[in-house]
Amino acid sequence: MKKLVSLLTVFALVLLSACAWWSEPDPDNMRDETLWALSSPETLQTVFPDTAATGEEQDGLLPVGTVNYESRVEDGEATCTVTLHIGGRDYPCTVEGSVVTDKLNDTYTCTQGMLTGTMEADGTQWTVTGLLREFNTTSRIMLSLEFLPAEYDPDATPAWLVIGPDVTTGELREAYEAYYGVAEGE
Repeated sequence: MKKLVSLLTVFALVLLSACAWWSEPDPDNMRDETLWALSSPETLQTVFPDTAATGEEQDGLLPVGTVNYESRVEDGEATCTVTLHIGGRDYPCTVEGSVVTDKLNDTYTCTQGMLTGTMEADGTQWTVTGLLREFNTTSRIMLSLEFLPAEYDPDATPAWLVIGPDVTTGELREAYEAYYGVAEGE
């Protein structure tokens, strides 16, 4: 009986450790990136009052801060834990959801899906929808985030931010375009 109790205790500890690994961000696995605005600064200020450009616009995107994040994908589920650093303030947010991993060819895979979560900023709850794209050959992700008030407002304008602008080149771009049937300019 003691062996059974010991075995069950060890199993429970392993299971709890695995659950803790899944739910807690690993500081050693966090990545830092520039945070880019897809919305106007005025629209972003409805969510993040201290929004201001932190650099020059590039390809239609305006840098508005930095972000550190961790992305975990396991068994068709993804969790992205992000901390947005905007205007000297930190905004933590977690989005999760189902993802699909497509094998583009023998070298490349692309994991993508829609993730959801909530965030609080200045006492207001926001619904956050994230569109994730991650390739197996890089540690960077592309995650676009849409912010809308948690309480339905038909007149609300979504605020958009993006982490890791989607830049694919060379063989990866060719594999992506061949798999998904898109060509440059479409």
